[in-house]
Amino acid sequence: FRGGALLHGVVWGSIVLLLPDGVSGTTLATLTLLLAGLAAGSMMLALYDLPSAAMFSVPALAPLATRLVVAAQPVPELILVAGVMLVLLCFVYASAARRVARERRALAGARIAEADRSALVERSDALLAQKSHVLEVTLNSLSQGVMSIDAEGRVNAYNRRALDLLELPESLLQQRPTFDALARWQIAQGHFGPALQRMD
Repeated sequence: FRGGALLHGVVWGSIVLLLPDGVSGTTLATLTLLLAGLAAGSMMLALYDLPSAAMFSVPALAPLATRLVVAAQPVPELILVAGVMLVLLCFVYASAARRVARERRALAGARIAEADRSALVERSDALLAQKSHVLEVTLNSLSQGVMSIDAEGRVNAYNRRALDLLELPESLLQQRPTFDALARWQIAQGHFGPALQRMD
């Protein structure tokens, strides 16, 4: 990309070499405005890559500037105004290019941080799934019935042996019932009497 910008700058700058000696100030002013406009446009389009803009602008404008400096005739006012405007535009575009570069670096940093967070979440999810599987295998391999009740009094874990020993359907425990709801269900099924004594 930068090589292409340099080549285009050299081609546009070589136009000055084709002009005959003693060319009028109006022609030079027109050429100055044309090349300054091209340089300004290249800087605007290459805000993300200031060196590319410079690689076009310097070879495009250097032959004209050299010709104006070594010319025996005075430099027309319009060319001076165009030159000042170009310098100001270069300053504005260079400032904008630095801002764009900062924003691109910040965006790249944010994307990297987001990718790191996503990777961390994926690793955490995988570790959690692995630990849950180990816990499930461990619970189901016990010969005793195990049931875990959380702080709200709800069933949050159980093993197959607990279902068998308590004659509970798995569909009931999958609803995460409270311990009281389990006792009521067992009373309704005739496993216990109203005072929770064991019924045979």
